[in-house]
Amino acid sequence: MNIITKQRVLAEAKFHRFMAENYIPLNMTAVRILGTDAAVMLAALYEEYTHRKYDGRLEQDSSFRYPVAKAQQVTGLSRIKQTTALKTLEDFGLIVVITTGVPKKRKVKFLFSATNKLMLEKDKLVEKDKKSFEENIKKHNEIQDKIAAWHESHPKTEQMGYVGHGYLGVKEVPHTPEDLPF
Repeated sequence: MNIITKQRVLAEAKFHRFMAENYIPLNMTAVRILGTDAAVMLAALYEEYTHRKYDGRLEQDSSFRYPVAKAQQVTGLSRIKQTTALKTLEDFGLIVVITTGVPKKRKVKFLFSATNKLMLEKDKLVEKDKKSFEENIKKHNEIQDKIAAWHESHPKTEQMGYVGHGYLGVKEVPHTPEDLPF
């Protein structure tokens, strides 16, 4: 039986508190479709969008400012990786990035009409996973059939072992109840 110590409970509570603060929900399907950096950026942008929407801090056109420094603090992505991730999201049609002013200020606007495209990509992944699973099951069954055929064509044997450099040989082992010596 596993005895849970007080120290373990406290350590686990600390870890849970650590994991529960300052997080962004990362969709694993988005990671597969868009790549890790773009999916992390999408999660951070959407988190910011929902907070601003419910606080009433979105611009008139539903855009919002998302500075490079804040994005780096939230996502851990460098300026270059942010630019690449934002370009991926723009190319996919999920967002529009608007850069204005001097110094440049970045605003982001979600294009929720691209959700259908994202869902189609998700469906393609599901279909691909299903095919891959079926192929793996088929390969597994073929291997099992080959193993079964080999066992049927070869009598059950037992190696007797080695002594020094000489091989002692193989002896027949009974493999059906009728073949048993008793």
